[in-house]
Amino acid sequence: MILTPADFADTGQWRLVIHVAADGMGAVLRHVSDTSRPAVRLFDDHWEPLEGRSLLERIENSVYEHPGILDDYATEIVVTTPNTTWIPTEILSSGEFMEENVFNEFFPGENEVMTDRVGEATALFSLAPGFDGFMARTVPGARMRSHLAVLAERMLSDAGDGIFTVNIILYRSAVTLVASRGETLLCASEHPVTCQEDVSRAVRKALEAFGEDGEASLVNIFDFNGSTRLAEDLNMELRGITSVRMRELPDTLTSTSLSPAVAITVFKEVTLMTGFFGSEL
Repeated sequence: MILTPADFADTGQWRLVIHVAADGMGAVLRHVSDTSRPAVRLFDDHWEPLEGRSLLERIENSVYEHPGILDDYATEIVVTTPNTTWIPTEILSSGEFMEENVFNEFFPGENEVMTDRVGEATALFSLAPGFDGFMARTVPGARMRSHLAVLAERMLSDAGDGIFTVNIILYRSAVTLVASRGETLLCASEHPVTCQEDVSRAVRKALEAFGEDGEASLVNIFDFNGSTRLAEDLNMELRGITSVRMRELPDTLTSTSLSPAVAITVFKEVTLMTGFFGSEL
């Protein structure tokens, strides 16, 4: 399909997804109602990982170099950052604890905290000092999302009633674990991966920490790297202790270079739990 400038004249017909991390920034447009139209990548900038003021300056430059993202779109900004922790939503709602004080217990020195609520849990996260304020001024009204909250929210929406589930999301050299019991989030965390033992160790810890003796449990494996040996070996190993499903991911989500959280945000209409490879224990 060939798109012309006229196709973008009505900004109300498009959603804008901006994604930001320490090593890059990009933006994608997605039509609100006509999903047959392709997603449009506006830009995709990469740089060596930065932090602090240097990172903020690089982000500012990217925004000013691509002024199209400042048009009046309904916008979500997906922030990928290791500086993320979770807290029960009711604690924040009570007003007894300040977000900054809680966050500083885990990440001392951080003076700017963003929040993303997923049901009874709220993600507290930070990227660079001044980032939240800059984006609020330049892209007013945009919803700020934590990449972990995006993944947790999608996994919870597809969760089985009352079933203890650990979702394993493999992407590049990291694994994200989202554990839930029904629609209650238990944990969402990201871990670096150097070998299969790193993943299996993290999964076993989640099963031990949140599972119960004799409780029916399910492990879903989502391999955003393609059908890798790591996923296959992990499947065989975990089948000895719990029920495992290798989830078949739609090509729409895996055919781009977008991270899982960004791809899921862009292609909201795509269902994750459509099928699986192999058999359950």
